[in-house]
Amino acid sequence: PGAVVETYVGTRWYRAPELLLGDLTASAEVDVWAAGCIFAELLLLRPLFPGDSATSTLFQIYTTVPVPSEAEWPQGHKLARDRSIRWPTNSVNCLEDVMPKDLST
Repeated sequence: PGAVVETYVGTRWYRAPELLLGDLTASAEVDVWAAGCIFAELLLLRPLFPGDSATSTLFQIYTTVPVPSEAEWPQGHKLARDRSIRWPTNSVNCLEDVMPKDLST
């Protein structure tokens, strides 16, 4: 925990929000995020967050998954402020609405 990690991820579509915000001290959670994105892509047959830039990918993430509150994720809010990134304020979809309902087909 807290170790400096290699932040290069081949495809930004699988990067955890903290990496997209420039965090250099991420932990194993970024790997769990990437695995979840890949699993979702396998189910959807398309990328879950196919942004063409870090900002675009963050916007796609946070219009699908609610932005954690500052109390829940102070580090993320600080990173966003440091980079002048504003969270989307429009209505958030639900990840459940994006994922397939019936996986038997």
